[in-house]
Amino acid sequence: MAFFANIAFALKAYDDFIDSKTVEHQQIASLVASDYEGFLNYSQLLLNSVNHEILKSKSFGDKTVDILSSIDRIRNQNNLANQMYFEGMLYWIDSNKYLIASSAGKVLKPIDLSSRDYLEKTEHEPWKLQVGKAIIGALSGQYILPIAVGVSGEKGYHLGTSVLSVRIESLVSKIRMSLDKNVGSFAVLSNEGRVVFESNKKNNSKLLEQIAQNYDFSNKLGVVKKFNLFKSDDFFVVASRVLEYPFTIFYSVDNDTIIDQLFWLMTPYLVNLMLLIMIVIFNPFSLRSRVLK
Repeated sequence: MAFFANIAFALKAYDDFIDSKTVEHQQIASLVASDYEGFLNYSQLLLNSVNHEILKSKSFGDKTVDILSSIDRIRNQNNLANQMYFEGMLYWIDSNKYLIASSAGKVLKPIDLSSRDYLEKTEHEPWKLQVGKAIIGALSGQYILPIAVGVSGEKGYHLGTSVLSVRIESLVSKIRMSLDKNVGSFAVLSNEGRVVFESNKKNNSKLLEQIAQNYDFSNKLGVVKKFNLFKSDDFFVVASRVLEYPFTIFYSVDNDTIIDQLFWLMTPYLVNLMLLIMIVIFNPFSLRSRVLK
């Protein structure tokens, strides 16, 4: 009887542990979602202020550089004061999809950015924030995340797009500050299942997108991939939706890490089980020796 009671208690402890880990990881994913949403809100305000200043100046040439430089300088000062600093640069892309100015100065030879995925959207949906696919920056040469807002004139004509180019490593570091010492990694996905960027460069984006195919992105919280005790080289993945924008955070932890934590939790039950087995095995011998005496 004690043998089966020990197994029942062990199974209950296992289920409770996995449930608690699911809740804990979803809370972490929600923290990342909240941070990312705050970053996007800030970016939209910043880029709309750039666009309003450019419209006010009625200049899309040399004055644009001054506007970008001035706003970027204020951004850096304010962010340092609020400990919200991340590395980035402001750009202006004209209506022909050429990068002609940046907060670092005038672009002497305009760069054709017509292949950028977000520019089609900024042209047809002005004043609305768009997030492009992570890419190597045309000017910085670094791995960046482009955040863009298009601007239209009084008659609705597309005039251009302001872009905040954020160095991904810097953005990841900023988000990680609120995660304490958590061992997992996170990825930002569009609600169509496309990986926008991830915190761990070693992660396989294609694999994440495959996993995402079976996930319902309408869920506020969810389990993308369940923990499997018998697959130590796999991942336990949970998700949290970014409420105000079409993105979802995937937070993943190696199964191996959870198995290590689980081992220490289950050790007392394993010891009890071994003792019970030993009692069952050796008790008949003890009785027999007493009878023989």
